[in-house]
Amino acid sequence: MASSVAKTLPVLSTNTIATLIADLALPQPTAIEPLHATAAFHSIYLVHFAGAEAASITSSSSPRGSSSSPNDDDEHVAATLVLRVSGRDIPRVKTANEVAVLRWLAARTAIPVPAVVRFDVSTDNALGREFTLLTRVPGRSVDTLYAELTEAAKVRLVAQLTDVLVELNGHAWTHVGGLQLDDRSGDVVPGPVLEDTFWMEPDMETYWGGEEEEESLATLNPTGPYESHAELVRAFLRVYAHAIDKHTSLAWLRDDLRPRLEALAAGDTLPEAQLAATRLVLAHKDLHFANVMAAPDGTLTGILDWEFAGVVPALRWDPVRAFLWNGRRDEASGAEKERMRVIFEKMLEERGIDKWWEQGVSDEVTDVWTVLRFTRALVEVCPRGQRAELVNGWRDEAMAALTKLGV
Repeated sequence: MASSVAKTLPVLSTNTIATLIADLALPQPTAIEPLHATAAFHSIYLVHFAGAEAASITSSSSPRGSSSSPNDDDEHVAATLVLRVSGRDIPRVKTANEVAVLRWLAARTAIPVPAVVRFDVSTDNALGREFTLLTRVPGRSVDTLYAELTEAAKVRLVAQLTDVLVELNGHAWTHVGGLQLDDRSGDVVPGPVLEDTFWMEPDMETYWGGEEEEESLATLNPTGPYESHAELVRAFLRVYAHAIDKHTSLAWLRDDLRPRLEALAAGDTLPEAQLAATRLVLAHKDLHFANVMAAPDGTLTGILDWEFAGVVPALRWDPVRAFLWNGRRDEASGAEKERMRVIFEKMLEERGIDKWWEQGVSDEVTDVWTVLRFTRALVEVCPRGQRAELVNGWRDEAMAALTKLGV
């Protein structure tokens, strides 16, 4: 569902950005330019450096997996950093999550990601916004490159993305949620849950004013981190029930759906053993081709935009089936994504790797997530006055799944 965050993305002058760069004790840039790219939650600028200053940046901040390094002749070295400036969405948490995820990936994996040069999770800086300053990953985003790729290049790219996912899934986790840096040690530690479907500041102000003005991001979204899959489910059920209680557009759900959500959260009908049987994995969750960088021969050069990444039950690793999508909303692109998906799943089979999103997923677990999926849709669209032709069907789907669960 579209958010109003994009309307809050700042347009910054080169002087303002240059002031920030100076405040960060970085060399004076030779040029600053906006980058026009697919980015719903950030304004993006390229900050260029040259000469010896560029050499110092590239030598200390090369992205993991890249070949960026200073040239012997510093006069011919150039470097570009990517400044990502947040809109008003989920203060502190989203920026902190992305920084922690990128640093964990750089330290624990061979996955090519940007290096974090500087960041600020506050607005106490020259921009008046949260930001990250990252190294630029080489290559082009695959959504802009896909039509030019040969079949061999596409297969090569899918194979490398398979490597990435297998490596990610090789790590064990004991919490559900995002990541963050410990304030004292700087270590990566469990952080709050984060989803791009959460209520965010601009939409809170627009749709939760008036009688709902006491609501906050923390009352309408799960927080966490949580110790288990079951605790995550309970958190979702409770915030959805709370939203139904509070917003007038959801009043029609108070007599039937809402009490059953509470009963599932509070009672012994929640299938905790089955939920516990699902693996926990660190997932990007939005791995479409606009977030994948590659060379024309299909060589993977980087994966971008980890702000909503987190540790999730494995069946939620690709919640909207964005993986391998080229970003075009047409029938042919959908068919191509599914074709690539078949190739991906065959690669897993050849390696003897089970489909992690199916492991331990019982009918009861599927029913639980059916309840959550359709209730989330109701809580998301009704306050916005949208999709009125669909909401009764969504309510019926959630109710039917609750009946299967014995609620």
